[in-house]
Amino acid sequence: MNFLRKVIVQISELYERIILTGVSDDISFLLRKEIKMVNTIALFSTIIIFIYGLYNIIHFPFIGILNFICVASILYCFRLNGQQKHQIAKSWILIVFAFVLISVNLISPNTTEYYLIIVLTIGLLVFKQKRTKISVFVLVSLAVLIPKFYVYQFPFMEDVGKDRLILNSALGLLFLTALVLYHQSIQNKYQDHIKEQSLKILQLNNDLKHLLAVIAHDIHSPLQATSMMMDYIANEKIETENRENSLLLINKQLKSLRSNLDNLLEWSRMNMGGIQPKKDKILLHDLILNAVESFEVRRSEKGIKIISEIHPSVSIVADPIQISIVLRNLLDNALKFSHSGTNILISTNEGPSTVELCIKDEGKGMSESQIKNLFQGVGEPSYGTFGEKGTGLGLVLVKELVEANNGTIKVQSQEKVGTTFLIQFPK
Repeated sequence: MNFLRKVIVQISELYERIILTGVSDDISFLLRKEIKMVNTIALFSTIIIFIYGLYNIIHFPFIGILNFICVASILYCFRLNGQQKHQIAKSWILIVFAFVLISVNLISPNTTEYYLIIVLTIGLLVFKQKRTKISVFVLVSLAVLIPKFYVYQFPFMEDVGKDRLILNSALGLLFLTALVLYHQSIQNKYQDHIKEQSLKILQLNNDLKHLLAVIAHDIHSPLQATSMMMDYIANEKIETENRENSLLLINKQLKSLRSNLDNLLEWSRMNMGGIQPKKDKILLHDLILNAVESFEVRRSEKGIKIISEIHPSVSIVADPIQISIVLRNLLDNALKFSHSGTNILISTNEGPSTVELCIKDEGKGMSESQIKNLFQGVGEPSYGTFGEKGTGLGLVLVKELVEANNGTIKVQSQEKVGTTFLIQFPK
């Protein structure tokens, strides 16, 4: 049984290598299928015609010689495909079939009618040019009709007998059916491929929208806070002794913004083909510190204290820029929905192979229905404690980025008490 299985596997591998002759990675899906179909037709035609040749060489020598010439000619098709001459290979196999079958049909009238119909089918299925299809139709029609309506006699004409005609007709219909079904399977696979590509394009479009949303969010939020502080300074709403500290804070905020923007633009450039994580071992403490600095102005404005209890040695395996985006979105939400004078606590729980990051605020909290729709991007816009508008779309991206890095995210919340986000990453 094992021997038989090995033989079947080896035959399958050999068959696959043969029909993939001339197929390369840089060709289109449709051309790949077309080459495979031509190779498949050539392979099975070679086997069948060779068997016919063995029989004919004894009983009908002239037809047998034509059979073996046809076999040798068809094998050349593989060489043409191997040299990437795909169009010539298609034309070559059609010319060989037409020449041999028309010759046999003239030598032994009405013998190869169904095989000539196969030639016509191949011409219609494989070739796109109308001129080629019409030429093949006319040629096959003449080859079938001439022996029926024009009586002629060649010295080497053969009479194969009624039984042979029945066998040829039955096999011809069988091959014709198999060819049509095979082509139909290729078309079905092509349709499936189109659907798959359409889904990929849709996903890519969504990813690009997210990229633009991230860039807009991470530029607008700190710029708005910095602009507000500049207005305070310009309108002398900040006392003189505090102006220097405010300017230092603005300078620090702008540097952080520039650094984040550089990272975002580089990340966007790398992900124009879709969001793909570039994983590395990263220290959570450093990422949290950078994210907190991005919100220094807003944090001060609302009088909120951000407490980080993350040890400097705690690390995870993930894309550093993607996780920075996740942290900034979660901190943005925590600040937005926190009351003035409250705390935001950032901590971790380490397991054997994972690290759980906790971001807890003492803000407005959420209802059960809000929690249910939190990562769906649906529902009414929510407003922060200072009237800041939130759509929840950022959390859709957060969930996508966390899962892209093999992480999980869940939320615990109670109205008027606060919200805790729990994100688990592999070490």
